Amino acid sequence: MHRIMIVDDDPINLAIMKALLEEKYEVITASSSLQAFGHLRRDNNLDLMLVDMEMPESDGVDVLKKIKTTPKLAEIPVILLTTVDGRSKEKEAIANGVADFVEKPIRGDILLLRVQRELRMQELEKSSSNSVSQVKLLELKVRLHQVLDQFS
Repeated sequence: MHRIMIVDDDPINLAIMKALLEEKYEVITASSSLQAFGHLRRDNNLDLMLVDMEMPESDGVDVLKKIKTTPKLAEIPVILLTTVDGRSKEKEAIANGVADFVEKPIRGDILLLRVQRELRMQELEKSSSNSVSQVKLLELKVRLHQVLDQFS
């Protein structure tokens, strides 16, 4: 089962998103970036993070930057939860590797579709990189056999 962390300082938003996602995914919630990073220090095995763009102690772009510059966390896709006012930071978020945006107030159908799409893209990337690795390994085996055949 995919593991998703939701980071939002609004307990109502947290509850709504958790209710929408917990039927299909394991959902971990954090009400601040500090709480989120505390959890990530203990357990960074996540498939996706949903992070509120506007929180009191740090904004979503700051959280995104920290995730993307931390080697153990950099591969976790981040979807930022934005309001119309939060759109001013979209360019900075894109430059720092955001996976997608979901606008608040949250529409359940859109949230589910964006989460499903991001998780599917992640699965495709992993399977294609595994396929590429397998092809490269096979090529190396063929070359090794050719070299060994020259010496026999």
